[in-house]
Amino acid sequence: MPETKLTDQEECALCGSRKESMTGMFSGKDAIGIISVNDWYIMDLKIKSGNEKENMPEDTEGKNTTRTTVGKNGRVLERSSESLRGISEIVVDYGEDRVLSMEKASQILCQSCLEKLSEAMEVKCEEGKEPEPVDLVLIDFETMELYSVQEQYTKKSIRDYTLWMAHTEDTLEINAVYTPVRTEAGKNAGIKENAVPSSATDDSAASLK
Repeated sequence: MPETKLTDQEECALCGSRKESMTGMFSGKDAIGIISVNDWYIMDLKIKSGNEKENMPEDTEGKNTTRTTVGKNGRVLERSSESLRGISEIVVDYGEDRVLSMEKASQILCQSCLEKLSEAMEVKCEEGKEPEPVDLVLIDFETMELYSVQEQYTKKSIRDYTLWMAHTEDTLEINAVYTPVRTEAGKNAGIKENAVPSSATDDSAASLK
């Protein structure tokens, strides 16, 4: 386990108030995001409309697409969301710098958050090979917990959100849906649940080739 280089926990990019971190913008929000760790860039998936933060306005109707280039190694994050429908899709083109650098992470995270990140970065690989986890991780802004998007996972359930993941050598695609438990009022009003694949299971692990 690597050790943090920070001497002041308040400088932690995840649980502290490091000025270049965007975590404080989202902390406590009922939403899911993704972190590009090596460059420490955080993107809200904008799965559903509305939130409790006064400084974060509600989304407008219709489909919203955002394309962002991160860092200097060609990483591109493209998000297409229909927040009023509770649907979002994000495609990450890894670029040239896809392998997690724990050395970089140790310079901006406290020991507790570094260990949390390390747990979320566990990846299966062939015996004798060095693990090369992708430097991406999901974050639940409400709890600030981290969740893996490594290639052995094809589905994650986080509170009222369900996310399906598709992996290629160069990209990660996430389709996310807001899937709350229906109340009797919702059923009587004819509100339909978002469709989910019947064959999917929580935290599904992809078959290793």
